[in-house]
Amino acid sequence: MRRSRGVSAVLAVIVAVVGLGLLGSGTAAAASTLALRSVPVGSWTDGQVFGAWRVVFAGYGSVTSTRNSMTLAPMASTAPGETHAALVVSQSNFSATKLSVTAKMTTTSQLRTGSAANPWEVGWLVWDYVDNEHFTYAIAKPNGWELGKRDPAYPGGQRFLATGSSVTVPVGTQATYNVTRTVQTNGTTLTVLKIQGVTVAKFTDTERPYTGGAVGVYTEDARIVVNALSANG
Repeated sequence: MRRSRGVSAVLAVIVAVVGLGLLGSGTAAAASTLALRSVPVGSWTDGQVFGAWRVVFAGYGSVTSTRNSMTLAPMASTAPGETHAALVVSQSNFSATKLSVTAKMTTTSQLRTGSAANPWEVGWLVWDYVDNEHFTYAIAKPNGWELGKRDPAYPGGQRFLATGSSVTVPVGTQATYNVTRTVQTNGTTLTVLKIQGVTVAKFTDTERPYTGGAVGVYTEDARIVVNALSANG
């Protein structure tokens, strides 16, 4: 099971390099929709916008897109203590009481060389993204699944909300995500996570719940192909 070294180390470096001014530039989009379609064909790097999407960082690698898909491939890491990551988020923010996100993505290969790949080095689904220190995520891994959030109040800046092994997704197999995040009347959030059509988690967040932001995809030391990503909220 992953610990905080991966995402915490990578994002700490990215914040230092690009600054926080880049990260909150989306527009508010209550009760709106977003889908991965009619994307411009091309190759993109840090800070560039293509269609409805923005590259936060490419991890010294590449972000490429076709009309209906995107591929994220950060530079391969060659030492156990080294990590490279890529993150793409929507230009729009979603702040409705109920947010629904669906995605289909495949980790085509894990890129690390010289040491064994880690199970979290696959594609991640991201939502309620405000900046590199505040977002929620889900991971379908070869050895299980994980629901978590980036939260500076926790050691390492990362909080694990729920984990399990009821559903596994091997490298090379398409992962299907369905997320519903509802802001309840008392201000807490209820998140229901489905992976491969199976409900794996129902989590109520009572500690600084996130209630709006962009949606996107993230990868550490893996090449991922995103074939579908949509949001309604």
